[in-house]
Amino acid sequence: MNNEVWSLLNYLGSPTWYITFAPSDEKHPIALYFADNKDTFVKEIRTPNQRHRLITNNPVASARFFHFVVQAFLKHVLKVDSETDDGLWGQTKGYYGTVE
Repeated sequence: MNNEVWSLLNYLGSPTWYITFAPSDEKHPIALYFADNKDTFVKEIRTPNQRHRLITNNPVASARFFHFVVQAFLKHVLKVDSETDDGLWGQTKGYYGTVE
């Protein structure tokens, strides 16, 4: 991974900015939808304890939610796959992501 980052820096130059994602899966309705076993979305207010139990019992839902948020950011904010539109901060020439 370290060699990949240095190669990208050598090829594109120093990055203009860095970003860190830390979405709150216990509070986001999409994460709760992924974690729920129901086939349809039911809009209900859950207690913090219920939300916590729902998310901790389904860690795959948290991973799916994180992936969803990152992909949505790349596609709709940075416009990574678009050849005609620039992203919110201009053209994205490169990006690199890691997950801890």
